Amino acid sequence: MLADAPVAPALASERPSLRDVYDEHVDFVWSALLRLGVAPSDADDATQEVFLVVHRRLDSFAHRASLRSWVYGICLRVASNHRRSQRSRRDGPSKSDDGDEVAASLAAAAPGPEELVSEQQARAMLEEALARLEPEQRLMIVMFEIDDLSGKEIASTLGLPIGTVHSRLHRAREAFRVAVERVLRSADRGTRRPT
Repeated sequence: MLADAPVAPALASERPSLRDVYDEHVDFVWSALLRLGVAPSDADDATQEVFLVVHRRLDSFAHRASLRSWVYGICLRVASNHRRSQRSRRDGPSKSDDGDEVAASLAAAAPGPEELVSEQQARAMLEEALARLEPEQRLMIVMFEIDDLSGKEIASTLGLPIGTVHSRLHRAREAFRVAVERVLRSADRGTRRPT
């Protein structure tokens, strides 16, 4: 065997270690939780919760789905719990906390002011368009277009037939297109000066 040859992947029947799952999926989990509505200030705690669940349930992973879609299913439940607990809190996150996080992230990045404004505007428009969707439509767009899960992975994660996933994704894309058009029209009206 050549010294440069890649190591053969573990057999499907072998259980991956928690360390392997963590190393391979931690960035994906953290990003997915943010896109699923977990506040940036709660993302680290929610990520830890996901991997605590992975640790407890790794023995029960049955390989009926890909490991990634199984982990994503855990992300869905953890994000849902975080959103619910956030709604039930009397005091939401303070504006100064959010401002501190934004300031810290801007300070860490090196792009110029024009790039920052453009990126922030694009992100705000995307979030506004996604917010206009029904929760199921938003979930389909986030899972497929942003988190890059395949139709098969989505079907496995949500327990749906693949045909249902495709039809829901088609409707979600159409609703998203309409939402983007409305956001763009709204932004265009806001930038016009009265004559």
